[in-house]
Amino acid sequence: PMYAWVGLWTAGFLLTAACTNLAGLIRYCTRFTEEVFNSFLGSPYSWLATNPLLGRLRAAVVATAAGAASAAQSSGSALLSLVLAALTLGLCQASSDLSTSRYGTARARSLVADFGPACAVATVSALSASRVVRLLAEVPRLALPTGAVKLGRPLLVPLFSLPLKFRLLAALPAVFLAILFFLDQNITVRTVNSPVNKLLPRPTYHLDLAVLGMLTAATSLCGLPWMC
Repeated sequence: PMYAWVGLWTAGFLLTAACTNLAGLIRYCTRFTEEVFNSFLGSPYSWLATNPLLGRLRAAVVATAAGAASAAQSSGSALLSLVLAALTLGLCQASSDLSTSRYGTARARSLVADFGPACAVATVSALSASRVVRLLAEVPRLALPTGAVKLGRPLLVPLFSLPLKFRLLAALPAVFLAILFFLDQNITVRTVNSPVNKLLPRPTYHLDLAVLGMLTAATSLCGLPWMC
């Protein structure tokens, strides 16, 4: 319930900001601020991508040094994981670079640049699951549930089971969360609408913020992770 109330307060702050045109304040954001914030956002993604690879390589080195029977299998799995990751990165970079090349029509280049990364991830994932690749080595995969997932609780959070003072105190962390969501949403959109990308900015900053507020309210009511 505390999580839900923090989310509802955050949604209220975001909707208020959207209705009062506060997103216009992002015009005072400098390029330096954009770069720092984007570096801050990009760092966790880079770490989450490289850390499992480093862990598998480290495990393979330890198994080889110890002369374990599974050393060959562990080394093959680590090397294959590294190759698949490099292939994914290369395909994503190639699809992004195609937007500035001279090959194909402008429409085709735009489509490849937009959907290339998603297609690259899907293609390499399908390749890793093929019989030929699995004969080389086995790569670790996410465990997916086979049946219906049960929450173990009602879908909607019991909001009023929380004492009134805690419902009001939830506004305090919600202020900081709303600031984070506000900056994340608007700096990201500002970066995308940068003149360098040659896009036509539309007056939808406030609409985006309103939609984010409604999504935050909906996920809070259900006790689900917030989206931003």
